Amino acid sequence: MKLREADRLILELRDNEGLTLQEIGQRMGLTKQRIHQIEERARMIVRLAEMAKENPLLKLSARAKRVIADLEVTSIEDLRGMNYDTLMKMRHCGEKTADEIIDLMIENGIPVGISYGKDKKKSAQELKKRSMSDFYEHNPYKNAQ
Repeated sequence: MKLREADRLILELRDNEGLTLQEIGQRMGLTKQRIHQIEERARMIVRLAEMAKENPLLKLSARAKRVIADLEVTSIEDLRGMNYDTLMKMRHCGEKTADEIIDLMIENGIPVGISYGKDKKKSAQELKKRSMSDFYEHNPYKNAQ
């Protein structure tokens, strides 16, 4: 959710200029009560945006959040090493949801585990996106040689 122009204006008039709800309402042709509703909505959007910066998991869709809850994950770091195959085995998790979670991990620099299932193309794309040091850190064959 993004702040609309009216939301920004009301927050600016309240916080920077110290105007009352009544004064802002008169300027904008709205009731004091409506200005209050818009202000509350705007403050909620600002709070949610700040929370999303602190915890990237809040950016996920409702279905992806459900999968994360089933995994008992509380922070993005808890997903370290999670792979596409594991996500696909989870209840409520389809391809779009798994892609969303994997993309969030990559966005935040969390190493993605290697998948060996039917979707080898996805695994190759994940490996390309990660640095080679991450690949060698999680390579199951590195100690086999």
